[in-house]
This record gives sequence, C-alpha cells and structure tokens, in this order.
Amino acid sequence: MNQYDFIIIGGGAGGIEAAVRAGSRGRTVALITDGELGGVWLNQGCIAVKSLVASQKMYRHALAGRKYGVRMKDVEATMAEWLERQLDVIFEIREDVEQRLKEARVTIIPGRAMLDGAHRVLVEQTEGRKIELQAQAIVIASGSVPTPLPCYEKAPDGRVVGTSDHFVKLTCAPRNMLIVGGGYIGCEMGQIFHTIGTEVTIVESGPHLLPEMEPDAGTILQDKLKAEGMKIHLNATVEGLEVPDESDEAIVRISSGEELRADKVLVAVGRKANVKNLGLEKAGVTVDKGITVNDFCQTNIPHIYAIGDCTGRVALAHSAVAQARIAVDHALGSNRCMDWDNVPFCVYTVPEIAATGYTEEQAREKGMDPVVARCPLRHVGRPMSGGEPEGFVRLIADRKTTRITGGMIVGAHASEMISILTTALKMQATVADLQSTVLPHPSLGEAIIQAAKELPAEP
Repeated sequence: MNQYDFIIIGGGAGGIEAAVRAGSRGRTVALITDGELGGVWLNQGCIAVKSLVASQKMYRHALAGRKYGVRMKDVEATMAEWLERQLDVIFEIREDVEQRLKEARVTIIPGRAMLDGAHRVLVEQTEGRKIELQAQAIVIASGSVPTPLPCYEKAPDGRVVGTSDHFVKLTCAPRNMLIVGGGYIGCEMGQIFHTIGTEVTIVESGPHLLPEMEPDAGTILQDKLKAEGMKIHLNATVEGLEVPDESDEAIVRISSGEELRADKVLVAVGRKANVKNLGLEKAGVTVDKGITVNDFCQTNIPHIYAIGDCTGRVALAHSAVAQARIAVDHALGSNRCMDWDNVPFCVYTVPEIAATGYTEEQAREKGMDPVVARCPLRHVGRPMSGGEPEGFVRLIADRKTTRITGGMIVGAHASEMISILTTALKMQATVADLQSTVLPHPSLGEAIIQAAKELPAEP
C-alpha cells in the first residue's frame, strides 16, 4: 500500500492549490485526477469560458474601432478561431500547473478515487487496475456537475441539448440557441454566442437575470442584452423539451404557453456538488446538499477535509483555492478560519458586474444600519477617456461603525476593481480609510473613492 501525508481527490483549482501547498511544505502528496488535469476550472469552466470572453471583447473593440479613431476593414471572427486560441491558453496554463506540481514533488495519479474507510483510498484506473493508497489527511475537491433539467429525462450530450461543458467547445456558432437559466453561466455564454452571430433566447424562471445577485444587477444586464437584440423571457419555466428522432432542432414549451424552436439548447440551471461514488458513506462523512464542513473546511471525520464546489457552499474557483489553503494549513496545525462572507462574485459579461461583502438587506439582517452611496463611472476620467463610461460603483457602510460592509460595481473591468473593495473589507476599512486613500489619476479605482466621499465618515 502506498503511504502519503496527504491525498487530494480532484485536480481542479482547489485540488491543485491543496497539493502544491502541502507539497511545498515538505509533505508527501498524491493528487488523484479523473480526467484532464485542471478539471472543469481549466478545461470547461472559468478559464475556457473567459478565453472566449476575451475573444468576444476583442472582436467588439475591433468593430468599434471608429469610436477610437481607428479604421479597420474586414473585421471577421469565427468560433473555430476562438476555440483554437482557447486550446492554446489551456495548454499553456496546464504546462504551468504541471511545473508547479513537479516543483512541489506531488505525485499525480490518474483515475477515479473512492474512500475505502477513514484513511484509505482506492483508485480505479483504466483496464480495471486498482491502486490502494493511505494518508494521514485527505482533501476532497471533487467539484460539481451541471444540474439536470427536470422535464428532460435524457442526459444532455451536446448534439442539440447540452450544458456549458459541451458548448464551450463548439467550433461552429449555431444559427440560434435557447438558454435555460439566466444566471451568470447562461448570460456569459449567451452574450458570447450572440456576439458571433447566433440568435439567442434566454428563459429565466425568476423576475430578473442573475438571481445570484441583487435585482438591479440583473435588470441592468437584461436591458443591455435586450438592446443588443437578445430575447429574454422572465418568470418563465421550461415545461417541455423534445428533440424528435433524427432531428437537429429542439422543441421547447415554456410556461407562458409559447412553443420555441432552437438548433441548440443550453441547460444552465446551475451546478450541484459532485458527491456520488466517492465512498463517503463508507468513511462516515456527513453529506447534505454537499459535503458538510466547518470553518476549517473539515468534515465530521477530523482528518478528512472537503473544499470547493463539492461542499455545496461558495461554488467559485477563487473560493476553492482559499479553502484549499485553510484545509491544508489546519491539517498542519493552523487555526485560521475560512472567511465565507468576503468572497467576491463576478459576471464576465459586457458590462462586467461584480459584488463583494453584504448586500443592504443582508447588512440589516446582521443588525447593522446600512448607508449607501453611488458614483457613476462617467464622473471619473479613466472610463471616459477609455471610451467605456457605462456603469457605477455602489458602496455600503454601517452607519454605527462606519466600516465598509459591501459593494457592487457595474462596468468595464469591474472584476478587477472589486479587488480593492474585497481588500478593504478584509482589512475592516472604514469610510475614512477609503476617503483618505490616494489612487492614481486617471484610474478606474477613483470611482470607489468618489463613492466613499458620499458616505458619512463619523457615526
């Protein structure tokens, strides 16, 4: 039996971070990965999608060249070329990940892992071969899988009906696409395909897009997407989905009674924790919506940890990476806890939308007295000179303590700007702290300082 200090189950963002962190501290580590190294994070999720987002934005800039005094002829783009670039990006990042794992002396073991008791892990490889491993600490980073559509019994295969895992690899833009679900996945993918020429319809069961965020965020994006020509059905559910035999078209019936047809149907109703066939019950690990963990990312079995999407908590790659550090450090004696409240959430559409900390409603539920300030991006120089003045910064502070408690940013590069707010929240910054901060001019971050100047600096 092969003995290690750490066994990491899952080769996505969180699993890689856990393996590198433990290995760089001199521990022996086995990283078990079922599929390509990088998991969904690299191959179908964050990196794969954001590569397409980057191509989409470059295409948009090229088409808008005249606005910047630049004339370009014959601006063209194809999904095949975007996918070619995506594969190059993935390859380069995977090479970097492999080098980091090598430097940390991590042993990579391909195969499907299953717990076989409290300390043992069985790895099933090709041709029925099995490897038996044992470790002092086990970190489960098995990720998530797309949530199925209740009215569609077949498993989506990507031919007509698929998930983002399928359609992020399409080499040809379909004539039209219907997206079930108006969350961040549906909106990002929808705008990518619409930009390249696909007619896109989004069906969302709630009253606004982006149900993960405050209502006005979804409303802003909804207005933008509609203005660009996308069709959006709100407060609508898909009650029937059928692909006739040998047909290349889906028939979709929604709750309004309308019957819609589409060449491709993207099911984007969310993702759920991947906890099946891991042997959790054999090891005695408690599972609810995901693997139950405490603030040290520790399960009810003290030496078994779980991080990332498989916990059913904050399903974001950067959260998984943070949880990986907490879990490994705790196994090595640290008592540092995971900060679940201060994890930024970003939507990489045009415009970008990002938020961190508490909303106004959440702040009130926590017993705070929230006060809100807003600064349009056009009030500062950089967005105007850069030709991207749409959007705003909204800050929330507690009137009693004057501490910054949350915020939302809408506009170009919001996913970068939110880092300033996330750091401010982590450092427990007050309104006065932000007001006295000097940032470069012209810069996007100045909008955050301008918003802070509208907040009371004293209780």
